Amino acid sequence: MKTSTVILAFLILILSSSCKKEYTCVCSNSTGTTEAFTVKTTKSKAEKQCNAHYQEHYGTVTFDQTTCELK
Repeated sequence: MKTSTVILAFLILILSSSCKKEYTCVCSNSTGTTEAFTVKTTKSKAEKQCNAHYQEHYGTVTFDQTTCELK
């Protein structure tokens, strides 16, 4: 019984900690300006935050070729 409790606790710890990682969103444009920020979350949420950041800061600027990507 004690061994199974320890194993269960270990599995819960591994599963809960392995989902969130640190991702860096790097946005750069044709003028050489680069902006980066780091988030600790899941990859899909990090991609959404990176895309939202792009839309919020660069979405209306059509002459400035800006790209944002996760690294």
